[in-house]
Amino acid sequence: MKVFRLSLEKHATPLSGKGAAKYGARWNALGISLIYTAQNRSLAMSEVAVHLTIARLPEHYMMITIDFPEDIKVKQSTEAYLPADWQAFPHPYPYVQVPIL
Repeated sequence: MKVFRLSLEKHATPLSGKGAAKYGARWNALGISLIYTAQNRSLAMSEVAVHLTIARLPEHYMMITIDFPEDIKVKQSTEAYLPADWQAFPHPYPYVQVPIL
C-alpha cells in the first residue's frame, strides 16, 4: 500500500509526527504524534494547496511516497462513531476521537 504526503523539504524526514503532536489538528490532540497522508498525489497536493495564496507551490515542498507492506494490519473505524458535525469547517473540535475497531 502506498500513501503520499506533500511536505516542506525541511520537515520531510524523518517522519516523526512531532509537528502534529506540537500543534494538534482535526484528527489528533496535542501531544499525539500523527503523520497525515493521502491516498494519492493529487489529494496530498490539494490538502496543502488550499492553505496557500499563490498560484503554485513553492520549490521547497516535496512529495513523499510511503510504502507499507501489503500484509500490514490496518485498524479501521466507521463514520457511525464520528460526531454529527465532523465535516463542519472550521471544525468544532480540537480533534475528533474515533474508536478504532
